[in-house]
Amino acid sequence: MSAVVSTTEEPSMQSVSHNVDNTISADTVLDANTEAARLYIANNEVVVTDLGDELVLMAPASGKMFSLNSSGRTLWQRLPATGSELADALCEAFEVSRDDALEDSSVWLEALVEAGLVQVQPLN
Repeated sequence: MSAVVSTTEEPSMQSVSHNVDNTISADTVLDANTEAARLYIANNEVVVTDLGDELVLMAPASGKMFSLNSSGRTLWQRLPATGSELADALCEAFEVSRDDALEDSSVWLEALVEAGLVQVQPLN
């Protein structure tokens, strides 16, 4: 199980895939204590299209389209949530270890925050 985000930019239709299994580094892994203090929120300007087995997201500002697989879909549908809550959602839905879920959640969040699809709000 890995949360994969594929992006497509108009007009070239260039496709880029971010596979969390290949991009995990120690500095991107969620720390449960730190992430409990952050709330991740879906950008309300994102256009979401449900294609059944995947979600396609479009960021109006950039024109980029993002395709979420089943684990990415699970995470998107749980927003707003903390990183820890998103990891819990992956554990529940896919029976993966907490460590793997934290890693996948971290990379997924990093990609979507960078793309402007998800916003971060500190919790008090």
